[in-house]
Amino acid sequence: MNFLFAAIAIPIFGVHGVAQLTAGPGIHRHADRLGVSASGLRFIGRLELVCAAGTAIGLAVTPVGAVAAVILLLLMAGAVATHVLIQDPPAVTLRPMVVAAVLTAYLITL
Repeated sequence: MNFLFAAIAIPIFGVHGVAQLTAGPGIHRHADRLGVSASGLRFIGRLELVCAAGTAIGLAVTPVGAVAAVILLLLMAGAVATHVLIQDPPAVTLRPMVVAAVLTAYLITL
């Protein structure tokens, strides 16, 4: 069952991490609105890519997957808090919450 949750989480964080590292104008506008610097954005992008790989490795080495998923959960908690603080609409705030639910399911099924 954890394969299913990993198969959902890995591409989400892989694509999002790459988008943040290659930061086009749209990503920079989004980061500015959230109050995140360009270097902070690149750090988060790297962290997402490393943790996406860790989630994949976690299918074979459980502790690696657990650490990666916990780090990603902390990122999602920060994302939710940031969206609430800047008063984004609930639909925007819901996205990281849904991803956090997938990560929680992944951790439970490890």
